Amino acid sequence: MIFGIARARAAGLVLLAAGLGCSSNSGTGPSSDPVTTADLQAAADGNSALNLPYSQVPLKNLVVLYPSIVAVFPNPPAPAVGRPNPFGPLLSISPEDAVRLYLSRLMAARSRHPSFALRGQAATVPANFLGKTFEWDVNGSTYVDKGTAGAPADAVRFILYALDASGTIVDEANLTEVAKLDLQDGDLNGPAGSGLLNFSLFEGNTSYGTWTVADTVGATLVSGGGSGGASTSGGVVTFKISPFEVANDSSHVRINVAQFNVDLNHDGVAEHFFVEDGTETACTGQSITACSTFQVSFSQLKGAVNDVYSFGGTVDQVGQVLSGANLSVTLAGQLIGVITSDNQGIIAIRGPGGQEINASSNSGQFISILFLDAFLVDQGLSTLVAPAYQLIPNGDLIHLPY
Repeated sequence: MIFGIARARAAGLVLLAAGLGCSSNSGTGPSSDPVTTADLQAAADGNSALNLPYSQVPLKNLVVLYPSIVAVFPNPPAPAVGRPNPFGPLLSISPEDAVRLYLSRLMAARSRHPSFALRGQAATVPANFLGKTFEWDVNGSTYVDKGTAGAPADAVRFILYALDASGTIVDEANLTEVAKLDLQDGDLNGPAGSGLLNFSLFEGNTSYGTWTVADTVGATLVSGGGSGGASTSGGVVTFKISPFEVANDSSHVRINVAQFNVDLNHDGVAEHFFVEDGTETACTGQSITACSTFQVSFSQLKGAVNDVYSFGGTVDQVGQVLSGANLSVTLAGQLIGVITSDNQGIIAIRGPGGQEINASSNSGQFISILFLDAFLVDQGLSTLVAPAYQLIPNGDLIHLPY
């Protein structure tokens, strides 16, 4: 079945599984649906946990203000075409739309840096930025250097502000500082050419997170990791970005594990974690810029339940057209869905036996959540290191190229 019309209704990411008790596979009854109501609820809980840090101050403010921060640096990149707010509600999403949203990241990343060529230079903060604090100018609705002191001599500082009622722009009528972001040039405090960028998000004596992105001239393009937190009504939600790496071995671009943990109980144990990895390989006899095959995998583990949700397989990209998708979706090792696409990128989602999957069934909603999770993990990593776009050679590769 091609889900071009059918939609799984949702009031937002957290509510994708609303009405779980009445979900069933239309025409065959709920007993034939391998995804139970409990499975779907666990996936929805995991999705809620993944979104939670980014719905709180100051990470929410950082997400909104990142485009304005990046614009300060020389030659800011053009925004990805059609990129939605990654941590906002998606009100009507079908399994097909969720898969397409995730796969569209392939094309967006490739269109920005189709060659993946190393430039042979280390990351660095422009020298004329060091020691400066960029603040919001209400006249131009942009960041400017007003000469305010206080930034470290080896870093550039950006002030984060409260948002207006829409949550999408700075509240210029009541300009209020909520946090600071320091971007430190590690080359000044380490070996020359280390290409190390350190991020610190804080307010007063409260640290909301520290993380690092490194550029190494050689086979590894970018790597990084870190941890932090987001304030909530119940305390602090901690997050962890496990070490990730984007490497180039001439014949393929490899993504090592990019992991995002969320600790809701503040006991040091991640209740949910989300892992992605992938490899881009040149098609036989062709260059990687003309034809590529992406091998992807994604898993999500709910700590107490120990159920792994995953998808894996291949997707071809010829020029800027995605085709030949062949992905399998599993729950606790059991196949629940097969995703294919033709040479025009039309996506079909079917059950293990080739049967059509109803978009509103448990399996249909589950697949929607799974691919939205994958999309959010990717966007989460990308967002946290967005100012590195122009500071790291091929910085767009931080937008994982699968």
